[in-house]
Amino acid sequence: MVLCWLVEADIDLGRFSNNLMTLETPTVSGRMGRFAECDRATYMPADLAMRKILPGQRGFVAQALNQLGAG
Repeated sequence: MVLCWLVEADIDLGRFSNNLMTLETPTVSGRMGRFAECDRATYMPADLAMRKILPGQRGFVAQALNQLGAG
């Protein structure tokens, strides 16, 4: 499940931090590992974002650009 929000703001990404999640890896192994939910946050042009994100997530960026009148 992917939750996505669009916010118009100048966010200080230098203060970025994330949560850790616990995940069984490999699946059905009984071994648990702790992993960062997100490894970094950065600003980038929309065309670069579209190349870097997963194909299934491109619709979120396209909708955001449309909302902003930039799509």
